[in-house]
Amino acid sequence: MGFIAFQVRFARYHASAIKIAWNVRSWAHATTLFGYAVKKPLSHSLNGTEAVRLAYIDEAGISNPKQEPILVVCGVLIHADKNLIEIERHFERLVGRYIPPEFQKDFVFHATELFNGGGKVFDRKDERFPLNKRLEIAEQIAAIPQKFNLRLAFGFVDRAKFSESGVVKSSKLLNHVEQSVAAHLTAFMVATLQVDRWMRKNAPNEVCMLVVEDNQQARRFISDTVRHHQNRDVLEFADPDISKFFPFRKIKEEPLFQAKRARSPLQLADFFAYVFKRHMMGDVRYSRLLRIAWNCVAAHEYDRPEEILRQSTRSLQHQEE
Repeated sequence: MGFIAFQVRFARYHASAIKIAWNVRSWAHATTLFGYAVKKPLSHSLNGTEAVRLAYIDEAGISNPKQEPILVVCGVLIHADKNLIEIERHFERLVGRYIPPEFQKDFVFHATELFNGGGKVFDRKDERFPLNKRLEIAEQIAAIPQKFNLRLAFGFVDRAKFSESGVVKSSKLLNHVEQSVAAHLTAFMVATLQVDRWMRKNAPNEVCMLVVEDNQQARRFISDTVRHHQNRDVLEFADPDISKFFPFRKIKEEPLFQAKRARSPLQLADFFAYVFKRHMMGDVRYSRLLRIAWNCVAAHEYDRPEEILRQSTRSLQHQEE
């Protein structure tokens, strides 16, 4: 299958509730690691008339599947009027407190550098930044969602299982790049749907825009997929129950793609995507950081995921005929 044909099929179908249902079952398992109950959201008919929230979204785990078997997308939901400037100033204070003056200009916290020791600042050979100092910075960043009452949304994919799934095989995805983009879209849509559902319950008079870290491989697929799931055409071949999830009610406009930059909340999405990825890979050292922000996770159970899986599969089959 050519790459254009791949785009058309997956922009329209791939991030549908088929994979959302699959991920929700995995997500429910993940929440039991901390013993938290996940509540089902309520429905609201209002589509948003007042304030705007911004969901900053980034991913982790898109390189070599052998080294990164779990792909995670994290969304950080921020109230534009109440939180954005405060968070930017908070990052400025963190930079002023921890980063040497010669590196402070336009400094961006990258999770891989912070935890693994790398980049211009967090070099393992630099005695100013031993592991305990870098973990101190990590704890400061992990505390930001609780401090500012933010919400986190996660989507994730076991890449080995995903590559062997029926949907991937039936779509004849042959190369690593196509499968990586497809897995990325799946995790992205799971996180995005969590944002939309959380806002229906908790911010019925508000709308949301997505600010996504600029991944050149996935950006056009993400835009097409979001646009499709904002349109009622998504229900054309689906059973009525799918209307509980789609079209999006709170997420408006196309995603804005942005590189990580100084003070940007994208640093939070990068941080928690990496931490959650390592946690899902079984690295218990990262679980402590997740616990700091766990009360801010906007997770919930979906209604009858097996039924959604069945309905969505039928929708896919109709459109392929």
